[in-house]
Amino acid sequence: MRPARDELRSLLGALDPGDRAVVHQLHVLRSSPFEAATALGLPVTEVHLRATRAVRQLSRGARQLGAA
Repeated sequence: MRPARDELRSLLGALDPGDRAVVHQLHVLRSSPFEAATALGLPVTEVHLRATRAVRQLSRGARQLGAA
């Protein structure tokens, strides 16, 4: 079973603001990593690290919600 949209929003809200901004650029705006880095004023490597950390946290939270 997939977690409800409100539960996923709460998981997004729990992310570090910088990580949330990277997720927004990459997923919502469909920016490339380079475009996201430029828009956020970050190196591409930082965008990668933040996106990886955010996905890890979101995946862990979604698994916990699905197990409940």
